Amino acid sequence: MISKNRSAYFNEPVKPKIWSEAEIWDDAGKSKSELVARRNKQMQSELDVLAGRYPNNVAAVRAALDCLESCRLKKFDSGFCREALGKLLSHDKSLLKQKALCYLAYPPISRDDLEAMAKIASYTKKTVIAKSNNEDVDELLDLDAAKRIIEVVNGCLDVVRFPWLVDHEGYASQDTEELESARQFAIRSTALLMSTRQTESKRRSNEKKELESQVEAILTQLAFSKIPTKRLEASGDVHDAFERGQYMKECTVSKENTDYLIRLWDGRFLFIECKASNSEINSRKRLNKEVVKVAQKLTNVIGVSSLGACAMRGIFKPDYVSQAQSQGVFIFWAHNLIPLSDFINSAR
Repeated sequence: MISKNRSAYFNEPVKPKIWSEAEIWDDAGKSKSELVARRNKQMQSELDVLAGRYPNNVAAVRAALDCLESCRLKKFDSGFCREALGKLLSHDKSLLKQKALCYLAYPPISRDDLEAMAKIASYTKKTVIAKSNNEDVDELLDLDAAKRIIEVVNGCLDVVRFPWLVDHEGYASQDTEELESARQFAIRSTALLMSTRQTESKRRSNEKKELESQVEAILTQLAFSKIPTKRLEASGDVHDAFERGQYMKECTVSKENTDYLIRLWDGRFLFIECKASNSEINSRKRLNKEVVKVAQKLTNVIGVSSLGACAMRGIFKPDYVSQAQSQGVFIFWAHNLIPLSDFINSAR
């Protein structure tokens, strides 16, 4: 009797197709063409989204700039900074005002960088206002956290958007209308920068999510069952967690993350990384560094009979695809996932 948790092969197990160089070049071209077509189709919808998003960003940036300027007038007094920044971060469920303050800096400061540069535990309202939620606990509060946050952002202002704040001597005009015009330019350009980043982030996220949905649809069609995600440390954990015909999404195995970990009907494991790329240079990072590394580490943990694959969407340099394939990564393209479906169905 063959154990449900161990593989036994009487014939050479089936493997996914190895693509020729000509096939890789052909598929890379098709993948690029499809990305261009998607981008052309997205343009109008993204302009429509901008029309709705931009006014909210303008309001958030204006509030952030008001906060910064008021703190400057008070010479960065700790108590005033706590009050002003605490007010900014109040009633900010979408975190737009929190993010807007970071966008006043050039380049925009990430949350992680701001926390490190300001030496704070977290960029949150609780940290900023420095008040304990529990009066019975002697909690160590950082009363200067808000002051340091404002000072970090103030030190990163650029003269292009904020000449009246950065270059006092060079910005000689005291004309109220001219100053207000410069201020409006700063607010609008910063809001547009925020909107651009939001669109770029959504594009990247959507590309990957749509690809993941394509892969999951195939697994569903082939009667594979999804099981809850959990952390797996060793080979034994992996084998014990899965019945044949089951898969786990966004799984962590021995500190390595994989988008899909699948127990094939023949007992082997297939792990699939879903990668979207918008440039050939970016494709090297996505495929040759990230996927190859994950494939090698997971193979070492799960066993040499396990298979590593990458489902790809967007622009990938054919040479990089060939290199990844030569390092043991099986390749599947979003515009033609029939080979993936055929392989999974035949691995019995």
